[in-house]
Amino acid sequence: MEFVLRFIIAAVLGLAATGKATTLRRFAKVIRQFSLASTDAVAMWLAITVTATEFTLAVCLVTGAFVAAAAWAAAAMFALFGLVLALVLRRGDTGPISCGCFGGNAPISWAHVVRNIVLSALAIGAAEPQIRGTAVLTACALLIAATAMRSRTVAATT
Repeated sequence: MEFVLRFIIAAVLGLAATGKATTLRRFAKVIRQFSLASTDAVAMWLAITVTATEFTLAVCLVTGAFVAAAAWAAAAMFALFGLVLALVLRRGDTGPISCGCFGGNAPISWAHVVRNIVLSALAIGAAEPQIRGTAVLTACALLIAATAMRSRTVAATT
């Protein structure tokens, strides 16, 4: 199970890094829209740093180098991404703001927050064998709850 969790997290990080690397200027713009950088230069530095970190963590998880440290770092990144998205959503700045995920243009939503929490739980499972089952069950429960909430929201609007 450890390898499967490592592969899932590495695949997500690798795809995210690749998407961001191919649209680095757009990702830097997203960082500015999130109010995470005061200048374009700082935003570009953060975009490069996040992209390089995601790629490095993916490589570590695939190769088995520093697995626990890489998995914990991935869990922290996903949790931080989720927190930033939640704060932006809470502020009400959802207009034209893209999440920047995988280099895409999708507008941010609470689904992005849930996805990051689930990925964080899975990364913790990859890092800690003693709680791996609990982490996977938590991730599954969060996905089920989010799906149920989304279904109720869709049903209420139709």
